[in-house]
Amino acid sequence: MPDKTRKDGKRLMRFGGAKGSPDVLGCIPPHGRILAAEAKGPKGKLSEDQNQFLEVIRSVGGLVVVFESVEELMEAITAADQEQAEETRKSEKK
Repeated sequence: MPDKTRKDGKRLMRFGGAKGSPDVLGCIPPHGRILAAEAKGPKGKLSEDQNQFLEVIRSVGGLVVVFESVEELMEAITAADQEQAEETRKSEKK
């Protein structure tokens, strides 16, 4: 999709473009776990396309977070990181 230039001269570019893709799509180091995060307000609801996209991410072991604040997102990532570290420790003991 072509980029667009805003009135203030800054350029906007769209990446991905798949229906239902989340606001944040990334990779969590060190193991490369997929992160799909969707920002919603208190009354915000996921669309059917968003639910389907996020379910695909969950099905491959990705972390899906629907959040209202950056703090909430960071808490979810930290908790997931701690769970991953615990799983790694357990598997190393076997």
